[in-house]
Amino acid sequence: MQKTFFSRRIRKTEMEPSFLVQIEHNMHLFNQAKHFVFQTLVREKRLKKKLHKKSIHLVVKQKFGLNDYYANSAVREARALFSSQEELQKLYIKQDETKITKLKKKLQNERRIPTQFLSIKDSLINVNLRFPKNLKYKLHPSGVSN
Repeated sequence: MQKTFFSRRIRKTEMEPSFLVQIEHNMHLFNQAKHFVFQTLVREKRLKKKLHKKSIHLVVKQKFGLNDYYANSAVREARALFSSQEELQKLYIKQDETKITKLKKKLQNERRIPTQFLSIKDSLINVNLRFPKNLKYKLHPSGVSN
């Protein structure tokens, strides 16, 4: 069975320059609106209050002169990005907490080693060589430890 695929690709070289300028302008406005919505959401969360009396959709529509389609798309993308960042922040906090616990455990182990060697040194000074039970060094019959 043979399949035929038709390409609906639009190339910039085949378009009119005025149309390209309009597309670039619309993309620029859309990205500005998306950044504005994201920053508004961040500020509202920080201040814990609404910054605009109207809905964010209407504010974007009036401020940037966009139609409903672009304004709604910008608001939805910004909200999705904002919720994604919130979830990532929770994930980063968990990762940092596990790193902190691992570092605390390592620090505790690093602090234990000098105290063990001090106890070995004290036992040597008292001419009664003893090793702590949980130390990996042991006294061999030949008198050499490793």
